[in-house]
Amino acid sequence: MAFDYIESRDGSLTLYSAKYNEHYHSLRDGALQESYKKHIFPAFACTEQANSIHILDICFGLGYNVYSCLLYAQKYLPKTKLHITSVELDLPLIHSLTDFTYPKEFDEIRDFRKIQTALSQSLHYESEYLSVQIINQDAREAIASLDSSFDIVFQDPFSLGKTPLFWTSEYFQLLKQKMRENAVLTTYAMSSKVLYTMSQCGFFLHKNKEQKRTIGTLACLQFGEFADFPSIDMKNKLQIHPELCVLHDKDFT
Repeated sequence: MAFDYIESRDGSLTLYSAKYNEHYHSLRDGALQESYKKHIFPAFACTEQANSIHILDICFGLGYNVYSCLLYAQKYLPKTKLHITSVELDLPLIHSLTDFTYPKEFDEIRDFRKIQTALSQSLHYESEYLSVQIINQDAREAIASLDSSFDIVFQDPFSLGKTPLFWTSEYFQLLKQKMRENAVLTTYAMSSKVLYTMSQCGFFLHKNKEQKRTIGTLACLQFGEFADFPSIDMKNKLQIHPELCVLHDKDFT
């Protein structure tokens, strides 16, 4: 597969999806920085250190969230085993990533090229401190079939306008069933429609802020769980947008 490389703001490369008419990452934020700031840093800031951490990555895409996790854990949680389950429907994309040019920062990951080759070819890698499995299946079907529960969820599919069934009440209720009591969900999404739907599913929502700019959302199942991240006042948001309603599968099928 020939790549049409697109350089994002931080110099890391991403791709454009003709199917969904979206880039895999924000060109303004940069692919690597988006992964770190919208997912990795906030997720681990809100996760208690443990002997093992179970992570659900939706979706694998180009693998930035997975590899950023490995780099973070190697630096800050060297004795913690990561169990990462990632879902991705585009098998040709996965196979093509053997030759993808990742940021030089990933070269710091122990056995990175071995991991990259294994995941792109066999969709699995296992070592003493790492287990990664990519499930090549529709994400909702894959999630429903999982018998694991997770400490961290990266909610990172394409946007509501492109993949609406990954932002509905039915979908978030499914995710809740797979999340542990103290789990954290991270997403770039800040749409009032999405936030309202999540809140009505029982999620407590927080702003992920970089200086004065909100760059994403954190969600948990317990009130006041993330003291370092400002709560989102959904009552106030509903007063501003009284037309808000819960997103359902039936609205898009």
